[in-house]
Amino acid sequence: MILMKTTPCALGAGLPFRGIQRGVAPWPSTGSTPCGTVFPLQKDFVFRNKQGEIIAVCPYGSEEHLRVEQVLEILYEADRRRLAKLLDEREQQKQVIESRIEECDKKIFRKVVERSAKRYNMTQVARVLGVHRETLYYWIKKGWIKPKHDYRNYPVFTVLDIESMMKWKNRVKV
Repeated sequence: MILMKTTPCALGAGLPFRGIQRGVAPWPSTGSTPCGTVFPLQKDFVFRNKQGEIIAVCPYGSEEHLRVEQVLEILYEADRRRLAKLLDEREQQKQVIESRIEECDKKIFRKVVERSAKRYNMTQVARVLGVHRETLYYWIKKGWIKPKHDYRNYPVFTVLDIESMMKWKNRVKV
């Protein structure tokens, strides 16, 4: 069962809109509906099945209408609390992950420094990637890869650069 509210405009056109928040217009903040009428706060609740057929109508101000509003407010509050709980859990998970990362950072940083210290020339990198050396020059010319340069201004790459190029090359192939 789908809960729907109708506006006077939608009733006339037979076009209900779906929504459960009281007083919130589904249109831009101009305050008007697509038909041009001001969005009223007093609404009838219309219940429809999946085929769009009207099952029940709760007129505004009736006892059924008040009960439906109370249920909607309870559901809204429950959703809000659940969202707050989920956000708190996510924040706690982030903090746990951050603490684990900080513990491992020193070890990883040492390894990265060691891996980035060794440099490879164009021929060695081309052999590892399985491409011609001129292809690497073409990629550099196009700006697709950015090599570091040694004291003679020759392009050189670290292991980290080679790994990122391999990922990039495989991503481009697909």
